[in-house]
Amino acid sequence: MSSVAGHVANPVGDVYCATKIGIWVNVEALRQEMKEWSGRTTILSPGAVDTGLPQSIKAEGVSQMIADFYANSSIPADSFAHAAVFALRQPDNVGINEILFRPTA
Repeated sequence: MSSVAGHVANPVGDVYCATKIGIWVNVEALRQEMKEWSGRTTILSPGAVDTGLPQSIKAEGVSQMIADFYANSSIPADSFAHAAVFALRQPDNVGINEILFRPTA
C-alpha cells in the first residue's frame, strides 16, 4: 500500500511522501526478485479515500485542512476495494504492477 503522495512531493509532507516512494522501491525490487517464482506484486496508490483519516489527525489546523479536502474530493472506499479486486482477479500470467487512482474533483 502506497499513496498518491509517493508520486507527488509537497513541502509539508516530505517525510510522508518519502515513506510512500520507499514502499514503491521496495515492492518493485521484490517484484523483480519474484520473477523466477512467477510471483506477483501490486502497489496500490490511492488518493483521498473516504476513511477515518481526517478524524485521526491530531495536529491543530492540519486535521481541519484534511477534513475540508476530503469533504470535497474523496473517493468512496468501495472504489478502492474494486481496484484491489481487479488486480487480484487477473490470470496468473498477468501482473498489475501498480494502480494509481485519484478523485476527479
